[in-house]
Amino acid sequence: MILKEFFNRNHIPSKYKIFFPPREVEPFIECFWETNFETDVARGSFLFTDQIFPSVGTSIMINLGNEFKMTCFGEKITVATDLAYSRHHLITSTHYAGNLIFGIRMQSNIFLDSAGIDLCKNHSFVTADKVLTQATISKIKKASSFEERCEIVLNYLSDIVQKQKKFRFIAKNISDSLKFFESAFNEKISMASIAKELYCSKKTLQRHFERYVGGVPKKCFRILRFRRSLEHYCFDPETFSIFLYGYFDHSHFYREVKEFTGYNLGTLKSESIPKENGKVTGARGRNLFF
Repeated sequence: MILKEFFNRNHIPSKYKIFFPPREVEPFIECFWETNFETDVARGSFLFTDQIFPSVGTSIMINLGNEFKMTCFGEKITVATDLAYSRHHLITSTHYAGNLIFGIRMQSNIFLDSAGIDLCKNHSFVTADKVLTQATISKIKKASSFEERCEIVLNYLSDIVQKQKKFRFIAKNISDSLKFFESAFNEKISMASIAKELYCSKKTLQRHFERYVGGVPKKCFRILRFRRSLEHYCFDPETFSIFLYGYFDHSHFYREVKEFTGYNLGTLKSESIPKENGKVTGARGRNLFF
């Protein structure tokens, strides 16, 4: 069985440690996560396969244990090293006992800038040493706890932002534009109107998204709407309405679910949808994290 995001809600809290950084860091880093798998089974034993739906932004994974299998952008790989990748596609990971992975989920990945990496054009993943210094990766791997690893990355981020003040402006523009769109799913909001609110040009905003988020704004907004609507559908079906999210009709919603998950909604509904704690959090990216 594949454990799917939203539809197997208890899976994430039981298998992963999660830390949300201070609000002032949120335009850059949404959260840190680390695997928290069983230790009482033989090393290398199969544990589970989980599937994370497309999201906005990029992720960095530092492999602290043995290799695991991952399907990203339709390419199956055995991961024995550290990766950075765009989250705009379906990601499937198969885990085994002995896996230990530290992750950084980023909304605006300013680390890509100094590396000259364009994940939007490459539609792929790169080794983490392309976006983090080898010294930083070594510190992360030598750290004795999840909390220490988070602190190392936060300090590294702080140093970069202090040296390049433009990054704070760029990250805030990206974050604010996503907030504008999220606050009015059922209205038609153009990129031009969002850019005007942020006192920048449409071309500048588009460039920031492509360079630091890893995707064009229109697709990022569609993914954000898809995630919020499906999350609402799963966790609080009694108050869910397609019109809250600007869909023309039910078939429009169904097509978008199929496009981003690879499944018909009927197939997804056959999964177990937990009834407990059924309220939608409303906080961007604070339910699930890859």
